Amino acid sequence: MSLRTDSFRLAKRNNKLSHAFIFHGTSYDVMMEEAMAVSKVILGEDQLTESKVSSLNHPDLYRLVPTEDKINKEDIDDLLHQMNRKPTESENKVYIIGAFDKLSVYNQNRLLKFIEEPPNNTYAILVTTNLTNLLPTIQSRCQLIYFSEIDYTSISDQLKREDVPDKDIQILSRSIKTVHEGESVLAEGIDLKSLHQVVQKMTTQLFNRDLDVLLTLNEMYKISTKGLIVHYTLNVMHLIVSEQLKSEISVSGDEIFSTSYLQSLHHEKSTEIALLISDHIDEGRKKLASNVSGKLVLEQIIYQVVKGR
Repeated sequence: MSLRTDSFRLAKRNNKLSHAFIFHGTSYDVMMEEAMAVSKVILGEDQLTESKVSSLNHPDLYRLVPTEDKINKEDIDDLLHQMNRKPTESENKVYIIGAFDKLSVYNQNRLLKFIEEPPNNTYAILVTTNLTNLLPTIQSRCQLIYFSEIDYTSISDQLKREDVPDKDIQILSRSIKTVHEGESVLAEGIDLKSLHQVVQKMTTQLFNRDLDVLLTLNEMYKISTKGLIVHYTLNVMHLIVSEQLKSEISVSGDEIFSTSYLQSLHHEKSTEIALLISDHIDEGRKKLASNVSGKLVLEQIIYQVVKGR
């Protein structure tokens, strides 16, 4: 059971599940394995369903992987035909497309309308190791989930030499997407302990929909005004939200943040707010990639979460 799978389970339970996901990163096999695990969550987690999914014998699961390094027009024809049919055993249908970047622009465009307006209870998981080969219009209509595969040793060793607390080393290691990003954070000389404390405070205020979070945002900018701090802050906040969602269903494991802190975020609407924050962080990352001001992105996230939008 992975943290991501737990998050999907909670999203499904609260009717907050996106209809389309892009799994992107460097480890294709890991992402495909996670796609299968998520399919079990969506289709049903009883023993028979899980067995059928594992054996690729479930009628409501369609899994398409490239042959000879390409996906043909006929494969897309068959996928569209299968997915336009009603579910037969589950309430939902799932289609997984591996190596989605191997699709031609023509075939990606054919799938675009289907991704935009899917049949009811139909979910897409698109897996790629080359996100830049996916049409921007497809990326904008999916929830992007990044799978990192990083050797943290050199970064961790440097931080230990600088007497950075182990907890803050762990937070950094879980929050960066590449070694280069971690090195960039270190190069800017950011006080990690102070920043992590401020991000925890901001996240608590977001869970309470407290507008004083805007004042705390100013505390963050006193620590650093570098552009990278916004990216990193969103990553740390996402890590907190992920662990909070995991704690909601009493799943323990390798959490970094204390049980008392995570429990302090729990209340009647905390799951709803956690999913809302996660969604807005995903949107915020897209805006940052389009060179939208980091300060504006953070303020928009804060406003939308506090107002419950």
